[in-house]
Amino acid sequence: MCSSSSTTGPGREYSRSVSRTNERKGVAIATFGVACVTPDAVLLRWASASGAKMGSVVFWKGFLMSLVVLCFVAKDGWKPFSAALKHPLKCVGMGSLQAISIALLSYSFVLTYAANAVLCYSMHPLWSALFGWIFLKDRLPLRTILALIGAMVSMVVMVYPEISTGSFGGGTNSLGDAVAVTTSITMAMFLTCARAMSRSYPEVSVPLNSALGLLTSAAATAVVAPLTGTARFPIMPPQSFIATASDAVAVGSVNIAFSVAPKYI
Repeated sequence: MCSSSSTTGPGREYSRSVSRTNERKGVAIATFGVACVTPDAVLLRWASASGAKMGSVVFWKGFLMSLVVLCFVAKDGWKPFSAALKHPLKCVGMGSLQAISIALLSYSFVLTYAANAVLCYSMHPLWSALFGWIFLKDRLPLRTILALIGAMVSMVVMVYPEISTGSFGGGTNSLGDAVAVTTSITMAMFLTCARAMSRSYPEVSVPLNSALGLLTSAAATAVVAPLTGTARFPIMPPQSFIATASDAVAVGSVNIAFSVAPKYI
């Protein structure tokens, strides 16, 4: 009995240590992703100020980001693609969430203040924690609950000036704030699905699903933009293309980080 308990005790302690190490690794990867999203607003506004239409920006951003993510996926050869073919509906669903979040994020930076958009978007880890508690039966530590309460308060503070003047919902900034919040929730849904997928189907590549979603976003924009009268789609000035390509590399890194991090958290 003593021998059995002595081997069981260290084994459990080792398992907890590995779990804590993986969690720290996941948090570090996610933090890197948050840092990479910092130049997103500046680059998008630079592209727009240089004469590019938002439809063209969303198209090229989605297409180039998909190439960045596919280069990351390619290191594993054909294996991720064969696994995706075995679960097509799940991959399409996750890819669609990613496509929606990326498109909404781009529009939110144009419709509202960059600080508001970044604040709303940066709350998606808290939404993810809430969804994890609801759908994945995660346990929420007290610090996460307090962070959720603080996030709600900060959102109220952000929109209070417009509510107090009766202008909430009637201007571009209000619409942009709403789009940014929707982006944050959509990204949280994607991350929650990624965690569930990693647990139930570990062979499925989350970054590949993300890349497919980005390609879907670009394809949908290519169909819709000409119908809405976007001039000279998808042509844009050289400065705008440089800004968009730089943004695609930065946000593509975010995409990879947020796709990989859930495996460790």
